[in-house]
Amino acid sequence: MKLSTRSIALALLTFGGLASVVAARPQQAVQPADTVSVRTLVTITSKKGAEPVNVTPRDLLVQQNKTRLRVTSVTLATGENGGMQLAIVIDDGATSSLNNQLPDIAHFVRDQEPGVKVGVFYARNGTVQVRQDFTPDHNLAAKSLRIPLGQGGASSSVYLSVMDLMKRWPATQDRQELVLFADGIDRFRRGPLSPDIETTYEMAQKQGIIVQSIFVNVVGGRRGFGSMRLGVGQNNLSQVTVQSGGFLYSQGFQTPVDMTPFLNQLEDVLRSQYWISYMAHAKNKPSLETIKFSTEMPGVKIYAPAQVLIPAVNQ
Repeated sequence: MKLSTRSIALALLTFGGLASVVAARPQQAVQPADTVSVRTLVTITSKKGAEPVNVTPRDLLVQQNKTRLRVTSVTLATGENGGMQLAIVIDDGATSSLNNQLPDIAHFVRDQEPGVKVGVFYARNGTVQVRQDFTPDHNLAAKSLRIPLGQGGASSSVYLSVMDLMKRWPATQDRQELVLFADGIDRFRRGPLSPDIETTYEMAQKQGIIVQSIFVNVVGGRRGFGSMRLGVGQNNLSQVTVQSGGFLYSQGFQTPVDMTPFLNQLEDVLRSQYWISYMAHAKNKPSLETIKFSTEMPGVKIYAPAQVLIPAVNQ
């Protein structure tokens, strides 16, 4: 049987209409079975200054092994989401040049938001001395600051001390920030490169702790290779800091003459932090994975840990 031209046209029109209906149906998002919800703390800054950036999930690109992940929420870490445990860690071998800066550090502690718990610790002999455990009483924490011992043997390895504190850090859903005052030289290993660097920043990544560092002189820092040794120490300090998602503040190879500008910059950073929640691909056991955060928003930069702990898929 032959079909007329009109019949063929009608059939094509009908088929095309059905295809349009099928194509118009909304596709249901299928969540892969190996994904888990992850929340990571990042810092988002803009050229406009310290004012928080208005960021939405659509503005962010989060990738795992070049695979784009679904961002579920972006929350500014202030107000009811601004809870934080802030650890002030001072190398007990710091020279007397830090003594005059203690009032500035005390002011920084007192100026924290009400939801922030501050702890004061001194790195010594590969451990930390607890001067004040985490407390919401900022005046109490500020008063616990003391002049460092300034002794050559007081800081065998600041990295062992930092890891000692991390092991004792109480579990929390709040932000975890560690502000370290040190020169980064590993006096325990005595070599140019410390094998504890990677272990330190991986422990920080696993626990979600961001390390912020301010370079200060420590007794014996210029011994040996002088400025070369200080440069290696500062580089080690930078690795731990950047890998955890933090910032290193330094004024060459000396304790800052005025600590206030650095502490003000650090305060701006703490006010520019966001919780980003997303769906990541997981394995059968918890694992550190490289997660990249980026945005095409003009003048905006994102600073985040180089690796993030992804929980097991069956947890």
